[in-house]
Amino acid sequence: MHRISRWRERGLRALSRAAAPFLRLLLAGLPCKRLRHRLWHWAERHINWRGAELTGRTRFGARMRTRLDDLVEHAIYYFGCWEPNLTAVIAERLRPGMLFVDAGANVGYFSLLAAHLGADVVAIEAAPHTARRLRDNLARNPRLASRIRVVEAALAPEPGSLDLFLAPAANRGATTTSAVRARQAGYAKAVRVPARRLTDILSADERARLTFLKLDIEGADIPVLVHLMTEAPDLLRRITTAAEISRDGLAAAGLTLAAFQERLAALGLEMKVLINRYDFADLLALQPPQPPQPFRSWPEDKQQIDVLITPRC
Repeated sequence: MHRISRWRERGLRALSRAAAPFLRLLLAGLPCKRLRHRLWHWAERHINWRGAELTGRTRFGARMRTRLDDLVEHAIYYFGCWEPNLTAVIAERLRPGMLFVDAGANVGYFSLLAAHLGADVVAIEAAPHTARRLRDNLARNPRLASRIRVVEAALAPEPGSLDLFLAPAANRGATTTSAVRARQAGYAKAVRVPARRLTDILSADERARLTFLKLDIEGADIPVLVHLMTEAPDLLRRITTAAEISRDGLAAAGLTLAAFQERLAALGLEMKVLINRYDFADLLALQPPQPPQPFRSWPEDKQQIDVLITPRC
């Protein structure tokens, strides 16, 4: 019976692998929004969770190997895009010769996007398994990969080593060095990884050319930002920073939201909200990207929000 079940699962996975390319075409081509939503929910129930691996192509032409049971990777496969609003901001602000730091690079979507725009990239990824997938995707795009330097470490305010708590297959990007977040999410398995400061990772030339810092390090964004405010304020004053700020991250740094905003203002920085819909409603609706919005208050139902920090005009 076990052997029959195993062969049955293999057959169903093969069918899902065969069906996914047709679903991708339909999601892009069906004129009716309601039909696209229904088709997506059907794919979630019957196709994606089986974890088939397929090579997709991003909207900017990069080839990426994706697993359909992963939140980030199946968005890239079906829609050719991840976080469309952040994608639009990066595309608007990066130019050839600039430096882009992708902290929490995951499988490489934003690193490849920045390289496509002509920027040089430092891609920082702590999780060993994810870093291997990142390098595999870079190998599929050798022209872009020539602009990308991979650093396999956790970005942190202090050098050393940290426990990295591994998220489940459905969202490997949620892997975190925050013990509080890991405990809340029930992540039990951890590996020890090296930790490095951004100021130690970048060469003098890279620091001079740094234009855009993307932080997505799952609860560690605030401690890293506070370190930069203290140790490298001039660097932070002249770059654009996209970050995820969270209640647990503020608590870990001993800050309230108001105190964090005051420290930004003292450096001449302002913070706006980047809207990200992880139910893919915007992508399914084929809507244009939304620009960053003024930050007014923290929604009570949100534990974290994505923000864009820029020099005040």
